[in-house]
Amino acid sequence: MDEQLFVSDIVLCEVVWVLSTSYRFPNAEIVAMLRKVLHARQLTFRASDVLLRALEAFASGKGDFADYVIREDATAAGCDSVATFDKALLKEDGFARP
Repeated sequence: MDEQLFVSDIVLCEVVWVLSTSYRFPNAEIVAMLRKVLHARQLTFRASDVLLRALEAFASGKGDFADYVIREDATAAGCDSVATFDKALLKEDGFARP
């Protein structure tokens, strides 16, 4: 049987949050795990290309994985930037003061 399981963006954001806050996994380990998950042939995602771009930004950025998923979704929707109060994110492309 070649069934695929759908994993929502929100589930991935929650997994990253729990691994980083509750279990104190380093970002590098989370990034490595998520790369494997996003390439698993048994899993399907709404837009794996968006999630992969968000993951690469998370790997080198100052924000949370969810911040970069939001930015990638906004970019895909034609937006120039995402409004944020996060001072660290304001130094990165795609984020702006409200």
